[in-house]
Order: sequence, then structure tokens, then C-alpha cells
Amino acid sequence: MVRANRAIRKGEEVLHCYGPHKLRMNFAKRQKLLKDQYFFTCECEACTQDQRGTEDTATDFCCPKCHSLLKGEDDLHCVNESCGLLLRRDDVGLRLQNLQHDIHRAQEQLQAGHSDIAIRRLMSCLSEGKEFLSGNHMLLGEIFDQLAQAEASKGEWAAAAGHLKKSIQLVGHRYGPSSIELGHELFKLAQILFNGREVVEALGIIVRARDILLSHYGADNNMVQELQEMRTCLLQLPDIRAV
Repeated sequence: MVRANRAIRKGEEVLHCYGPHKLRMNFAKRQKLLKDQYFFTCECEACTQDQRGTEDTATDFCCPKCHSLLKGEDDLHCVNESCGLLLRRDDVGLRLQNLQHDIHRAQEQLQAGHSDIAIRRLMSCLSEGKEFLSGNHMLLGEIFDQLAQAEASKGEWAAAAGHLKKSIQLVGHRYGPSSIELGHELFKLAQILFNGREVVEALGIIVRARDILLSHYGADNNMVQELQEMRTCLLQLPDIRAV
């Protein structure tokens, strides 16, 4: 079964993604994959715009001095002319690898039941990441997501929800308001709000998550069914109206 992720106007051409989505892969990689696998040059609207040079060439890194974006290939330069900082991509890449290693260590500590230690390490990772990653970098979203898990493991539902909402902002910005990635994050937030007894907010998030996941997976999906069960449970509480 094929589902549209938005309303289709009468007479509008129906488009289908062959796999490499614009939000998940840059122009050059998309073109190569489609050429290698399907033997054609894609001329969809997204690829045409990117070929004309409208694709954002900024990296996901920011200047450690002024926090403006960095651009470039081997050499990264700050887009702020008054700053003019120049960095080697390899050096920034090494810093990124070290950060990813620290996040992985925090995940291991969390899995071992050391929530407080994991939280301290993740907060340190967050401070480090904000020094050289752009505000929309998905690694920051991963840190917020891990912080939410750590706080939830302690039953700190409000703190967990706060971190997860920041992750959701990044995921929505990167993948779009109807993306499956956003649906998964909203599902986790619905669980946290449900457990934290934030009834009104939980009902709203449940509906958002359900509608997105329903369009991707269908009504038989376990997450969709769990969301519906949570909604039914909350609506049975006194003085609660359906959302």
C-alpha cells in the first residue's frame, strides 16, 4: 500500500522517492546512487534545484570563536568575514570522533545502570558539542535523546520530556513534520508524558505521533496501537475531553 505524506491537488503529478531522500543525502550522493542502481539521471525538483546551486553548502560545523557556520571542503572557513577563522576539516573531524566516543561511553554507562554518571558525561558532551557543532546538528539531538533516556530511567519525567522536546525540534527541522523519524520521537515523548501524568499535553502528542506513524505503518503497527491504548486510558480519567 502506498500512502501520500501530504494532500495531492487535482492534476498534480504524483512523485515517488527511490530511496535517497534529499533530507538524508546530499545531491552528489543521491545522483551517484540512482545512476549506479537505476541507471538514470534524476531531474526531480529537489535535484534540479541542487544542481542549479541552491543546495546549502554549509557544513554542520560552526566556528568555535563566533559560532557562525563553517563552509568549505578540506579547509573550512568561517562565513563571518569579521572573524575569518580557518580550520582543517581533518582537525574538526577528529574532534567530532572524540565527541562521538564520549557519547558512546555515556550510553554504555546508562546501559550498565549508572544513570547519574551517564548524565554528567552527556552534559559534558553537550557543552563540547555546542562549541563547534551547528545548532541543527543531529549529534546534539542524539545527546538530548540520551539525556531523556537517562532521566526517564530515574523516573524524572519532566526532565526527560524537556530533553526530548529539544531532540524533537532538531529531528523535525532535519526530516520534516510528517517524517517517520519525527513520529518515532513523538512516540517516545508520548510515553514519557503518559508516565509523568501530564494528561492534556500527552493527549495532544499522542494524536500527533499516531497520525504520523499511521500514515507510515498502518493501523496494525504496535506503536500505533499502543498510542491508541494510551489515549483511551487517559480519556477515561474524569474531566478529560477528547483531543
